[in-house]
Amino acid sequence: MSSSAEELVSINASHKEKRSLEQLLSENGRLEKIKAVIRHERKHMLPKGKDYSYIPASLTYDSYNHQWIRDSSKGILNLLELLDFSYESGMQFYLGQDIENIEADLAKAINTLWKAAEFFAENISKSEVRDISKLESKLGKNHVLGRFEIDDNANIKLCEADNAQLEEVRSWQMQYDSVPLILLATNRFIHSYGKERIKGSISIAKRILPWLASYMMNYYTTPCADAWEQYYNYNNEPVKEGSKNVGKTIDSYSISAIYAGVKAAKELSETLGLSLTGLDQSKIEEFLLGYFVHSADSLATKILSKSKKEYGETMESVDSSAVEVFRLFKPKQLIGSDIEFNTIDTIERTLIGTNVLPIRYRFFGKDKDIKDSYFYGGRWLPNGLELAMYYLDTDSIDKARKIVEYVENKISGDGSLPEQELIDPASPDQDPSSYFIKNGNSMINCLWWSETAYLAAVSKYMRVSL
Repeated sequence: MSSSAEELVSINASHKEKRSLEQLLSENGRLEKIKAVIRHERKHMLPKGKDYSYIPASLTYDSYNHQWIRDSSKGILNLLELLDFSYESGMQFYLGQDIENIEADLAKAINTLWKAAEFFAENISKSEVRDISKLESKLGKNHVLGRFEIDDNANIKLCEADNAQLEEVRSWQMQYDSVPLILLATNRFIHSYGKERIKGSISIAKRILPWLASYMMNYYTTPCADAWEQYYNYNNEPVKEGSKNVGKTIDSYSISAIYAGVKAAKELSETLGLSLTGLDQSKIEEFLLGYFVHSADSLATKILSKSKKEYGETMESVDSSAVEVFRLFKPKQLIGSDIEFNTIDTIERTLIGTNVLPIRYRFFGKDKDIKDSYFYGGRWLPNGLELAMYYLDTDSIDKARKIVEYVENKISGDGSLPEQELIDPASPDQDPSSYFIKNGNSMINCLWWSETAYLAAVSKYMRVSL
């Protein structure tokens, strides 16, 4: 067979693999499942005044009845993926008014995040200490915290449970991905819908963007709670009362988020006509590559390790949130590198194995006893769906389909999706805080992040399948 004939056969074969939108929506009862998930995720969008909203992370788990910046920002990015595909493919005709409702929801969600950013910026700047050698720079009150609440008059406030975090050294609510994710979600929204629908946010951004950018540049080499609101090494820290055992780990996820945040701040500043100085994401990338590229298991391949100790060694570790480093944050020198491919391979081997969804993280070597024990360390739906989207971006469609269809079979009758599942967990005999028992011998069965991640992943899957 000639090469041209072989090429024609290959083209015809690929055409046969393509399906119509109607076929894709009929598979696995997909259209009704998408509608159900949309209806449920919109139940999380509680209006606060005309231009704002409150998005509790879960509607059924009391400890998640707060708004997280991380969950909200990623949810916005996920729903923008759904909207883009709907209009490109014609799926909006199957979804009706829900699509227009989501557009309005997202504008309110962006406005709320900027109002929260303004709240933190104004309160921090009253007594801010930027010198990272000073105790005050490590207190919760000196940082943008990971969650907040908004009242019926659209006033932002701290969660009551977090008031004590203001004086806490290395608070678990210190999360450096918060500011970057607001910026990424905002730029993505502006790309699709322009600035007009979020005029209030634009006004705030013009005032506080320089402060947010300098805040990110100041702290990227210092510890904060990771994507899972945890630290993995502790040591004594001098405090006013004497000394305290505090978190001392820095995570590649957080550094990569700041890298993307600084880049996003530059992009937004151009959109707003601002001039920002002192921003150099290459320094952040140098720090990331200098301290986090490390061997992580018995194969001794170089991967992006999860954690390092402050002023100490890199910890042999891997985290499923590394998928977001490569898919969402995109440090320039890592994308397309052997480090990226080795990291994904290590996630597949050590965090997924013969399962479909990943556990969150694993440590190796002398730190191998550090294990995820939250709800026994179950398998997380948002992480699996992030991996599905990564697979779709890298042409591994069959791998993505397996995850998407698996999650579709987890959708409850009301359209909700759980945070995680109790299948081959990381710590089958450990739940030291008894989260599972206290929750009625159940996992957390409603999570907005999971629901929006499914809507994004299924949209990307259908896009590449058309």
